[in-house]
Amino acid sequence: MSFARRVVMPGLAAVIVALAALRLCVYLLIAPEPCGPDVACITIAADGPAYLPWLATLPLAGALAAGLARRMGARPVQRLMAAVSPALYLGAETVVMELLYGFFWRIPIYWVIIPAMACAIGASPFLGGRRDPLETRPVAATHP
Repeated sequence: MSFARRVVMPGLAAVIVALAALRLCVYLLIAPEPCGPDVACITIAADGPAYLPWLATLPLAGALAAGLARRMGARPVQRLMAAVSPALYLGAETVVMELLYGFFWRIPIYWVIIPAMACAIGASPFLGGRRDPLETRPVAATHP
């Protein structure tokens, strides 16, 4: 239960924020194209207008996850793992899609590696070994 509280829950919050930001960028910046009779398609690509604004939101998602994990008492490695959770999710999604539709070598670079680096950049202030200032520190008892 400790791992779930320290890593999974903050990581899930980061995944939700990252996917919500991606959907918002797609909604605001990409116009649907007709791809059949009475059907509209939306194509999301790394060279499209929604990728870079979404990528700019990932350091915030990574900082959120690392901050929450730190507050839960996670170690620095666990904080980093929580912070890169959006990239881990996208990596799992990429593997499934590549098994179904074929392998494209650039997809993992743009949708897994670069987002992981962006999330890690956002998490870097929270990866220090310091304790959270709100945590209580044990006080050594002194005897007269």
